[in-house]
Amino acid sequence: MVLTLPQAIQLSTVVEATMGTARVRYLSDSGDVISGTARSIGDLFGNFARRTDDVRDCYLRITTDHGFDTYIKVSDLMEMVAATTFVLGD
Repeated sequence: MVLTLPQAIQLSTVVEATMGTARVRYLSDSGDVISGTARSIGDLFGNFARRTDDVRDCYLRITTDHGFDTYIKVSDLMEMVAATTFVLGD
Protein backbone atom coordinates (compact mmCIF):
# COMPACT_ATOMS: atom_id res chain seq x y z
CA MET A 1 0.00 0.00 0.00
CA VAL A 2 1.25 3.48 -0.86
CA LEU A 3 1.96 5.79 2.06
CA THR A 4 0.47 9.20 1.32
CA LEU A 5 1.89 12.49 2.62
CA PRO A 6 -0.92 12.95 5.20
CA GLN A 7 -0.34 9.36 6.37
CA ALA A 8 3.41 9.99 6.64
CA ILE A 9 2.71 12.97 8.89
CA GLN A 10 0.39 10.84 11.03
CA LEU A 11 3.03 8.11 11.19
CA SER A 12 5.67 10.62 12.24
CA THR A 13 3.54 11.58 15.25
CA VAL A 14 3.37 7.94 16.35
CA VAL A 15 7.12 7.41 15.85
CA GLU A 16 7.90 10.70 17.60
CA ALA A 17 6.04 9.41 20.65
CA THR A 18 8.65 6.67 21.11
CA MET A 19 11.57 9.08 20.90
CA GLY A 20 12.34 9.91 24.50
CA THR A 21 9.29 8.01 25.75
CA ALA A 22 6.73 10.80 25.32
CA ARG A 23 3.60 11.21 27.37
CA VAL A 24 0.50 10.39 25.31
CA ARG A 25 -3.27 10.49 25.67
CA TYR A 26 -5.85 8.59 23.67
CA LEU A 27 -9.55 7.93 23.62
CA SER A 28 -10.35 4.28 24.31
CA ASP A 29 -13.10 2.33 22.57
CA SER A 30 -15.23 2.77 25.70
CA GLY A 31 -14.82 6.57 25.55
CA ASP A 32 -12.34 6.89 28.42
CA VAL A 33 -9.32 9.16 28.08
CA ILE A 34 -6.21 7.08 28.82
CA SER A 35 -2.88 8.71 29.68
CA GLY A 36 0.46 6.99 29.66
CA THR A 37 3.99 6.83 28.37
CA ALA A 38 4.89 5.59 24.87
CA ARG A 39 7.60 2.93 25.08
CA SER A 40 8.44 1.15 21.85
CA ILE A 41 7.18 -0.09 18.51
CA GLY A 42 7.15 -3.83 17.93
CA ASP A 43 4.92 -6.85 18.31
CA LEU A 44 2.24 -7.78 20.83
CA PHE A 45 4.86 -9.54 22.99
CA GLY A 46 6.99 -6.43 23.52
CA ASN A 47 9.69 -7.37 21.01
CA PHE A 48 11.12 -4.45 19.04
CA ALA A 49 10.21 -4.03 15.38
CA ARG A 50 12.75 -5.46 12.93
CA ARG A 51 14.26 -3.51 10.05
CA THR A 52 12.19 -5.51 7.57
CA ASP A 53 8.83 -4.95 9.32
CA ASP A 54 6.27 -2.57 7.88
CA VAL A 55 5.94 -0.26 10.87
CA ARG A 56 2.24 0.22 10.10
CA ASP A 57 1.69 -3.46 10.94
CA CYS A 58 3.51 -3.14 14.29
CA TYR A 59 2.18 -2.01 17.66
CA LEU A 60 2.99 0.89 19.95
CA ARG A 61 3.50 -0.25 23.56
CA ILE A 62 2.09 2.26 26.03
CA THR A 63 2.50 2.00 29.79
CA THR A 64 -0.65 3.56 31.17
CA ASP A 65 -0.80 5.68 34.31
CA HIS A 66 -2.61 2.72 35.89
CA GLY A 67 0.57 0.66 35.51
CA PHE A 68 -0.31 -1.81 32.77
CA ASP A 69 0.97 -2.06 29.22
CA THR A 70 -1.37 -1.73 26.29
CA TYR A 71 -0.59 -2.31 22.62
CA ILE A 72 -2.22 -0.37 19.80
CA LYS A 73 -1.59 -1.12 16.13
CA VAL A 74 0.36 1.70 14.46
CA SER A 75 -2.04 1.86 11.49
CA ASP A 76 -4.92 2.36 13.95
CA LEU A 77 -2.94 5.06 15.74
CA MET A 78 -2.39 6.87 12.44
CA GLU A 79 -6.17 7.09 12.04
CA MET A 80 -6.48 8.21 15.67
CA VAL A 81 -3.93 10.99 15.04
CA ALA A 82 -6.00 12.17 12.08
CA ALA A 83 -9.14 12.14 14.25
CA THR A 84 -7.25 13.81 17.16
CA THR A 85 -8.11 10.91 19.48
CA PHE A 86 -4.38 10.22 20.02
CA VAL A 87 -2.16 13.11 21.04
CA LEU A 88 1.29 13.71 22.48
CA GLY A 89 1.58 15.39 25.88
CA ASP A 90 -0.59 15.52 28.98
